[in-house]
Amino acid sequence: MSTVIDKQVAASADDGANYSGSNGFTITTTLPYVGYYNSATALVSNLFFRFTGITIPAGATINAAYLEVYAHAAGTGVADCKVWGVDADSPAAPTTAGEFTGATLTTANVDWNGAFTINTWEQSPSIVSIIQELLASYTLSDSAIMFQLKNDAGTDNQYNRIRSYDYSGNVHGAKLHIEYTAEITPSASLSPSSSLSPSHSESPSLSPSSSGSPSLSPSSSLSPSHSESPSLSPSASLSPSASLSPSSSESPSPSPTPSAALEVIDVQIAVGTDDGRRYTGSNGFSNSGTTPLVGYNTGAAYLACNLFLRFIGITIPAGATISSSYLEVYAHANGTGTANLKIWGVDLDDPDAPTNSAEFDADTLTTASVDWDGAWPINAWKQSPSISAIITELLASYTITDSALMFQVKYDSGAGDNRNTIRSYDYGGGYGAKLHIEYVTGELPGTGMPVQATQVGVRIGTRIGA
Repeated sequence: MSTVIDKQVAASADDGANYSGSNGFTITTTLPYVGYYNSATALVSNLFFRFTGITIPAGATINAAYLEVYAHAAGTGVADCKVWGVDADSPAAPTTAGEFTGATLTTANVDWNGAFTINTWEQSPSIVSIIQELLASYTLSDSAIMFQLKNDAGTDNQYNRIRSYDYSGNVHGAKLHIEYTAEITPSASLSPSSSLSPSHSESPSLSPSSSGSPSLSPSSSLSPSHSESPSLSPSASLSPSASLSPSSSESPSPSPTPSAALEVIDVQIAVGTDDGRRYTGSNGFSNSGTTPLVGYNTGAAYLACNLFLRFIGITIPAGATISSSYLEVYAHANGTGTANLKIWGVDLDDPDAPTNSAEFDADTLTTASVDWDGAWPINAWKQSPSISAIITELLASYTITDSALMFQVKYDSGAGDNRNTIRSYDYGGGYGAKLHIEYVTGELPGTGMPVQATQVGVRIGTRIGA
């Protein structure tokens, strides 16, 4: 069963900032900086977040995990930051700069770079490796987990500003999201009596006859209860030719333990014709533009602005459970207004990329779709919400073996200039869109039978509240 944990900082002392400038350490600031701020009061600007009441059983597999912070202002420059876990058993929150800087940090760490978007929840990249390291080191039972978000390499006004727990209303404290699958244990074990019982357990016991071949002893009979673990009657004995010692095939064995495996796919658009845009204005279709728009632009050349993104060489076995998936695009400019967008899958088997407006418009789309609204920050990779529903629908419809998956990101609603601008594959420098998928497969050892979804962690389980 899959379990989901959603926690939020819930006390003033559980988040704070540590500046190398004159402001030093504080747990009461409402609008802390993170990154590098060219002010003598701030300079190198680091944060901590502590989450309490977390229980994850030993041996669990972490399928997804991330932090969220609320951006109070648009980022300045491109903050170059890194997330670390505090490598301690249920750590207490620091109360001084010395305690903050003296904390032991995890080996695992995650880059979190970019300029945040004003008045939005910003989601970190995956922190699964950090959670998995902590789980391997400590017993997480109603425990605290703490993180430090630190300036990594910024040197000149490259920072973001967030709202802390102490900001008005106490509702903007950082959030932690974790999804895990508990280790599955055997459902049966051998009983002492069954380990030596013969395979024909209901047969009467044997005694030797005068000829030396076994026959039924007059006193031997089946017990009225037909016990599954009969023993030899006192008057019965075995002849030399009639041994009842069980062979390996006769010994009962425990129910097999499901063995589930988490697999990860990361692919990026690798050819110019596998991404492009379709405008309803006079500029129409192109698969060679370098900075396409998505959303709505009131200029007659643009109007409704849509994208397609095609990824190749993907294999997902039938019956797999999609545990996490998302798209990433690189924002070329700050968003204008608030783009109202929707992601769709192209509902075709190994689809070809469109080459004109008519082919783009004719593509059949999945029933599942995902809203992707907001203004994206300049010069940063922007991660979509989960698209697992779309991938699951495609997997149920087609055999995905060295196949292509294609998506359309389309203008959904709204008037006026509400758009984002991204870099395509043709921009150069490795800016083609990315696709990330995590899926779970498994089989019952020795049977070749697939593990059922309820055994490997499809999200039908418990949600632990904030």
